[in-house]
Amino acid sequence: MQLQIMADRSKTTSRGFTLLELMVVLVIMGILATQVVTAFTSPATKVKGAAFNMRSDFNLARAEAVNRNSNILVDFVFDTDLDGDGDADDGYWICLDDDDSSSCEAGDTTIRKVTLPDEVEFYDTDYTGGPAVEPGGGSLTVEDGVDFTADRFAMQPNGTSNKGGTVYIYTPEPDGTGMQVPPYAVVVSPTTGRVRLSIWKTASSTWSTK
Repeated sequence: MQLQIMADRSKTTSRGFTLLELMVVLVIMGILATQVVTAFTSPATKVKGAAFNMRSDFNLARAEAVNRNSNILVDFVFDTDLDGDGDADDGYWICLDDDDSSSCEAGDTTIRKVTLPDEVEFYDTDYTGGPAVEPGGGSLTVEDGVDFTADRFAMQPNGTSNKGGTVYIYTPEPDGTGMQVPPYAVVVSPTTGRVRLSIWKTASSTWSTK
């Protein structure tokens, strides 16, 4: 009799999930999945990711310059098929300037080639809805979003940069009349080679260092 009671209890406590419980779990999983997809595909995530990746790439160029005891160029390109997919994109080419031409070319040792992700562009100051000042103060007058002389710079063996400058990136509205999210600025110091990020605070019209 006692064995029979224990068996009956076991059947009662191991009945599994009901259909309603399973449906609730599936709904919750669907909501979480949607949030994850939205987070990774949102304009804010794309421009932030591009900015942080750019900072990492510039720091990579700095480390390579020290390790190789040679200048490493960061050469910006515009409307160029940099990754070989047939599309004209904006981006940058990091290389060892083997032929001393002061630009990245086919014969140079490539460290990295990077195209900006979809929806992310170099900031065009002809557009009037965003920042008009530089992170360090002064008027932002660069027109292609790359504030380096000749649109390139070099990290040097002593860990410094041969020139200072800033790269501005943002995500424009589809019709080109505004910004979807605040832009980022990637700033390179010539004296230290340090790379830092700033984000535009629309409410206060100022740059905030990340």
